[in-house]
Amino acid sequence: MIIMNKIKKIIYILLTVALFHTNLIARLKYPAPKKVIQTDDYIGTKVEAPYRWLKNDNSDETRANRKADRRSRRYPELCDV
Repeated sequence: MIIMNKIKKIIYILLTVALFHTNLIARLKYPAPKKVIQTDDYIGTKVEAPYRWLKNDNSDETRANRKADRRSRRYPELCDV
């Protein structure tokens, strides 16, 4: 009987944590970076690079994407602790 009560408590705690975590993850919104058509040819092998534009650190688009990504990393702020 004591073991069953402990198992019930553990299951209750695990379900509570799982529901809290799922709700928290649902509130995190990561920005979707744009994709461009960019294909490179390396000795006959074609390689797509749709996010090449992110390599330019000085562009306004890259800065805006970094800023949006930083705002999405507010995990501690979302925790209602």
